[in-house]
Amino acid sequence: MGLGRCCSKTFLIGFNVIFLITGAALIGVGIWVKVDRVNDVDSVIEKTASSLGLDAGATAALDKYLPYAPWALIILGGVLFLASFFGCCGATSKNRCLLWTYFFIMFVLFVAQLAVGAVALVNKGDIEGHAEQWAKKLYLCTTDDCLKACQAGSDRPLASACRDFLSDVMCGPYSNKNDCACYENKPSTESSATACGELTGKFIMRNLNIAGIFLLSTIGLELIGMLSACYMIKDHRRKTDPEHQHLKAEGNYYVS
Repeated sequence: MGLGRCCSKTFLIGFNVIFLITGAALIGVGIWVKVDRVNDVDSVIEKTASSLGLDAGATAALDKYLPYAPWALIILGGVLFLASFFGCCGATSKNRCLLWTYFFIMFVLFVAQLAVGAVALVNKGDIEGHAEQWAKKLYLCTTDDCLKACQAGSDRPLASACRDFLSDVMCGPYSNKNDCACYENKPSTESSATACGELTGKFIMRNLNIAGIFLLSTIGLELIGMLSACYMIKDHRRKTDPEHQHLKAEGNYYVS
């Protein structure tokens, strides 16, 4: 019991200190995106929508929901920060109310992350297909609005800004750039665009798989955190509730 109590308390404190820092970082990033970047995002959507073949409905949906992304980061960071604060305080003070509050918040996050993971898994093929089509259209883009959006204040030549952008993103790991399907010096043909689209789809899926591993790791840590909180609540109840104290006094209940 003593070792279990010590391990539960140590894990809860260490785990929640990390989540406190993560929550604060998410809040900071969300504020930065909201203040400095959201207008740039809206501008890119507006300029590239027609060139990349997005219909009016898709463009309107992006314009409507994408500006809320910074708020989503801020809210997620705030929830993580608050839950971690309750977890740390509950573990150090052995306060059952704080521990139950921490458990409830972590359970909500646990279920939400499972739902997000399930949706991403179900739509995995669609995500890869959309990424391939996006890269293919971007590779062949020749309109001024689209090229200026790809240039995005960089020193890329306007005439090849979108191909240079894809090359910068996709060809970094290649020692020989000619082996990269999105390399800027390759001919601007339909077959080259298709190859670049396939490479982009694989790139997106590889990063989604990494994100999935991170998500599963986080879910696992949250589950252990919830179990640790339950253990501490149960242990504290054994030591403080009159009923358990009575049973202990009669010798019918063992507490170390």
